[in-house]
Amino acid sequence: MSEIKIESERLVQQFLLYGENISINGGTFTYLRFGLRTSENAYPTLSIRDCKIQGTGSSPALDLSEVTDGGSMTFTDIEINSDRPVRQWTGSSGNNVITANLINPTLGDSDFADSEMNKNSEINHKVRIALTVIDDNGDAIEDADVTITNSEGTELYSGQTDASGQINTTTTIVNYIANEDNPGRETNIYVCDIITDYNPLTIEISNDGKDTEIIKEEVTSDIDWVIAMQGKSYYQRNINAEINEKINSNIQSEDISGNSNQDNISGRADGRISGEIKDKETIES
Repeated sequence: MSEIKIESERLVQQFLLYGENISINGGTFTYLRFGLRTSENAYPTLSIRDCKIQGTGSSPALDLSEVTDGGSMTFTDIEINSDRPVRQWTGSSGNNVITANLINPTLGDSDFADSEMNKNSEINHKVRIALTVIDDNGDAIEDADVTITNSEGTELYSGQTDASGQINTTTTIVNYIANEDNPGRETNIYVCDIITDYNPLTIEISNDGKDTEIIKEEVTSDIDWVIAMQGKSYYQRNINAEINEKINSNIQSEDISGNSNQDNISGRADGRISGEIKDKETIES
């Protein structure tokens, strides 16, 4: 079978998937031994999302045993119910190293650290990050610089907001690697308990290099945030513009009336600027 497409909420039992192009949306899968099994021909074009995948007893939910060495598979928005979320076994002597990417998964009572795979195979728990940057009037800020780094200081994203003030990216928050010092339930597979948690993430947003918002957050699932640039520097520039406008208006009036010379005007203007800024800082403090 060269192509499979399933869009259903119905329960599917005793289900094995083989093919070149597979698209699944909205099913519930169970199998006495394997919740989901895929062949090496399937992984380059595999799309599985919004599904419930259930193991039975000690059986795994996702069985990736037939993915060839170097293969990578991605599962999006799936719900996993099994005490062994992922299994990969290639026989007593095989050792295919593969990567399973799971974007915004939902787990039952288990953890990806309960998975068992060939030595050095890995699982990446990923999330989608959507940010919208606005000013204090609620208007989108285009071309704001956004940088996202993880707890190790690695840059995960660097770019600018679009005309809608938005950026979108997908990143790994936890990495699990099969540990050859912790054997699994079958020969030649190992528990995925070498764990690197990249939280908290640091999100830095800068508008024209002047206003900066820095957010540190523990991220465990998709986020879709609206961030208002309301820092003091942004507000202060607006205040200064209003002050200068008032000063210019007063200077013109005093010039016309002839009630003061230029030095006095400058002195009063300087005092007015420092006084208004000080008042603003007092309010903020």
